[in-house]
Amino acid sequence: MKRILVSVCAAIATTALVAVAPAGARAGTTGETMAERPAAAKKNPGISLDVINSLPAELRNDPTLVVDSSYEIGTPIVRPDGTPVPGQSRAAMAAAAACGRRGGTVVAVGTGRWSGVSKSGCSILGRPGWVVGYSWARAQNVRSTGCVQGLGFNARGQATWQAIGICGTSGRRGVPWGNVLATPKVRARTAVIPLGFVATWRH
Repeated sequence: MKRILVSVCAAIATTALVAVAPAGARAGTTGETMAERPAAAKKNPGISLDVINSLPAELRNDPTLVVDSSYEIGTPIVRPDGTPVPGQSRAAMAAAAACGRRGGTVVAVGTGRWSGVSKSGCSILGRPGWVVGYSWARAQNVRSTGCVQGLGFNARGQATWQAIGICGTSGRRGVPWGNVLATPKVRARTAVIPLGFVATWRH
């Protein structure tokens, strides 16, 4: 009788171990995966891990860096002084070296609403306390005046839109940026409805 009870108990214990072991293994694996995640991934849970892993090692391992959703994989990355961030692909390094002051053209229709965004071809790796200098001017042959806003970031690394000067025919302003990796962009609206508005801009 004792042998039968021992056999039954051993069988129950074995079954319990088999049932619990896979769950334990999965939990352990998950724990290890979380521990191995780059520091920047922990700081930016809303950003795809593919995006984080595409960054140069210096950026992946920065526990304070904020990565904005405006950054796209492969976009050339420069420091505030314009120098390329090491560790990018050869093509990205070459493009970053040629970034200089980039910008584009922003077009607003005559409704008075904010336009879609116009993005730079390069992303900026900021630093604490840094500001990005935006400037814009009304395009030739445009008769209306307009207002332009540039992308910036508050003290918590949250994206904000900041007026670049006053509405009119041109403007410039330093917009708070901080320790953020993001792509400069602007938006505009006409100040003379129903006329549209077009401006060229730089950062």
